[in-house]
Amino acid sequence: MRDRLLWSAVLLAAFVCTALPAVGNALLAAAGAAALWSGVAPARRAALLRVAAGLLWGALIALAVLLVGDRFDLRYVWIYSGAELPLHLKLANLWGGDEGTTLLLAAFLSTLAARGAAQRRQRIDVAALLAAWYALTAAWLGPFAATPVDWLQK
Repeated sequence: MRDRLLWSAVLLAAFVCTALPAVGNALLAAAGAAALWSGVAPARRAALLRVAAGLLWGALIALAVLLVGDRFDLRYVWIYSGAELPLHLKLANLWGGDEGTTLLLAAFLSTLAARGAAQRRQRIDVAALLAAWYALTAAWLGPFAATPVDWLQK
């Protein structure tokens, strides 16, 4: 059941962020809220962290797909990628900017925080709060923000 929850969140986030990139930053905020809640809710900690990790990994997969697909309507892709770049360099741009690097770190931290979360009974889980901080920072940086129209006209 635990793996089903994680993979469902990954697939849902990857699909939603690829099909509707405008929802991506809100999805990152939801992942951050889930991780934040897990940091102070021991009873639901493991499930919330798995959902947060799944959403963050799904968003990361979607960002990779959008980079490879040259979706220049996203500011992140417009700034850090180019149509002439080979595939491996487009994928390397996942961590090419602050937004992508922070998202990658949030995904790693939420995954690490989810490991053994069911056994941790302390009232406040610092690992979960750290994952929440990075997820909320990634949402604030906005890797799924739209490219301003006047930038696209240049």
